Amino acid sequence: MELKYVFRLLSCYTYYNNAQYINDAIEGALAQEIKPKEIIVLDDGSTDNTEQVLKIFSKQIKYKKISNQGCGTARRHAIELSSQPYIALCDSDDIWQPNHISRKIAFIDKNPEFNFLCSNFTSFGPEALENYTRLAEAPDNWVNQYLTIAKDNFAIVNEPFPAFLKFNIGFPSGLFIKRTLYNNTGGIRDKFSRSHAEDTDFTRRAILCDDAKVAIDLQTTWSYRRTGQNMSTVSFKNSIGRAVILQDLLDSGYIPTIYQKDVKLRINECYLEAFRTAYWSGLDKDALSIFKMAENATLKDKLRYVKSLIKTIKK
Repeated sequence: MELKYVFRLLSCYTYYNNAQYINDAIEGALAQEIKPKEIIVLDDGSTDNTEQVLKIFSKQIKYKKISNQGCGTARRHAIELSSQPYIALCDSDDIWQPNHISRKIAFIDKNPEFNFLCSNFTSFGPEALENYTRLAEAPDNWVNQYLTIAKDNFAIVNEPFPAFLKFNIGFPSGLFIKRTLYNNTGGIRDKFSRSHAEDTDFTRRAILCDDAKVAIDLQTTWSYRRTGQNMSTVSFKNSIGRAVILQDLLDSGYIPTIYQKDVKLRINECYLEAFRTAYWSGLDKDALSIFKMAENATLKDKLRYVKSLIKTIKK
C-alpha cells in the first residue's frame, strides 16, 4: 500500500481477568497488514494468570499492571503511556481482522481531516448471532439521513452527535482516533470508569468537539465476542448506564441547546428500554425500580409494571 503520510499508531488493549482470550486479541494486532508502532496492554488489576500468559509477547508489547479501577481508567492509562499520534482501541475479548488498521490508514491518508473513525463489526463465540453485523441493526432511514457514502466502502457522518444519539456504531474495539482530538476532549474521564456503557461519555464528548470529523468503515473489520459473560451483555444495565451518562453530560453543560430536547427524550427511551429488558428477563424487582425512573410510559408498559408488582408481592 502506497501512502502519502507516515502513520505512527498506538494499539491499546485493556482487560481484567481475561487470560483465556487476551492471546487472540493480541495476535489480531500482530497479524495486521499495517502493524501498530506500539501495542500497549493494560492489566486492570487481574487476579488470574494473565501476566504469565502474556510472557510469550514480551518483546512485542508494552505491558503494565495497575490496581483495579475499571475499564475506562484502564484505557486512559494505556493511552497516556504513549505519545503516538493515532490511537486504536481494542477490548481483550475482541479480535481485529487483518485489514482493520490498514483500511483506516488508507482512508485517512486520502482524507487527513478526519480524526474519529469507527467500524462496522460482527460477532463470534458461543452466543454469536448468525449473520449479525452492527449496521444491520440501524433504525429505518438512519443511513440515508445521516451518512454520505464515500469511496472504498466508507461513509461520512454528517451530523455525528444526533446520529450516534439515535444509533451507536462507535464501540471501543472499532475506534481509530487522532490524538489531537482525544486531547481536545479532555481524554477519558475516570468518573464513569466502572459504569456500564462507560464509553458513552468519551465518544459523545469527542464527536461534540468543534473539530470532530467522523467517518464509518462500512466493512466489518473486527469481531465482538459473545460468551454470555461479557459486561455489555447485561443490556438493561447498559441502557441505564447510557441514561446516567447522558444526563450528566446534559447537567454539565456539554450538550448544545439544539440537541438538549433530543437528549432528554433519549434518556427516557433508555430507561424504558431497560425496564422492558428487565421485565422480559423476569427480573421483576429491577423492572419495578427502573420503571420509576421513566416518564411517558405506554399503556403496555404500565400493565407490565403491574404484572411485575403482582409477581413480586406473591414471592
